[in-house]
Amino acid sequence: MNGGQREIEEIVKSCAEDDQLRRIVFSLNEMNVVQRKNFSKKMNIYFLSKKEFVDVQAYKFFKLLLDDEIRSVVIDRLKGR
Repeated sequence: MNGGQREIEEIVKSCAEDDQLRRIVFSLNEMNVVQRKNFSKKMNIYFLSKKEFVDVQAYKFFKLLLDDEIRSVVIDRLKGR
């Protein structure tokens, strides 16, 4: 697994506090492999020139969630498993 337990805990906590983040996590999970790959490419292009702290955090959030194992653990935690 590429991400640590701390990052997973932070994502789960953030999703518990923010319905929009939670919807994003579930939307990413519903994408097929091709859709996630396209999303990843667009995300990399979008964040390429971003230097603000909030943008860097958002990039890390998406990067972690694009990892199948991490996303699976986050989804399970959000569903209370």
